[in-house]
Amino acid sequence: MNVPADYSFGSADNFKAPVGLSEVGDNSYRVSIDMTSATAVRLVLTNGSRALPRGSYVQALYTADGTNWFTLSDQVPITTANRLIVGNWQGLPIGANGDYMVRLMVFNSAGGTTLVTLRQLHLQFK
Repeated sequence: MNVPADYSFGSADNFKAPVGLSEVGDNSYRVSIDMTSATAVRLVLTNGSRALPRGSYVQALYTADGTNWFTLSDQVPITTANRLIVGNWQGLPIGANGDYMVRLMVFNSAGGTTLVTLRQLHLQFK
């Protein structure tokens, strides 16, 4: 069976991103994805009216045990407001073929907590 082409994480309007790395929506945005047959992945999102400063990004991570997290997608910049952001297709990382929990992380390069408007957060597979 093929992996579904698109997984939606919903949206995170007015996400209060602390300085550094933080999970979008804490653990409430995590999804289980069977990536057994996937060969490539990309992150797609719409950034609303609030963006983060240069150097900030969103990235997907996966885990088999809920403790050890590994990179699933490229880092996608979220530094421009009001735009669709489509990450590049990349080969699925070694070890990611399986049924795993996935989360989205934001890196905020600002000097303090900053509101960011994340809409239509999706992982796409082929």
